[in-house]
Amino acid sequence: MASIVNSKKIAKVMEKECVGCGSCTKSCPRSAIDVPKGICAVVDSASCVGCGLCQKACPASVIEIKARALEGGGEAA
Repeated sequence: MASIVNSKKIAKVMEKECVGCGSCTKSCPRSAIDVPKGICAVVDSASCVGCGLCQKACPASVIEIKARALEGGGEAA
């Protein structure tokens, strides 16, 4: 398992549109995204650095790179 990261960005999956193909999991250098039971991609927020490789690999274009929420409800700048 990858170590906890301190990144300002994170991948977010649009769950209702994800087809569970697994292309994103193959592209992630930190193994921070998985498709349990082949249903929908899930991002491990402790490992994801928001590099965007999963977003580029997604044939359904359902992954966005967003600002990571900070403790207290705000977003990282």
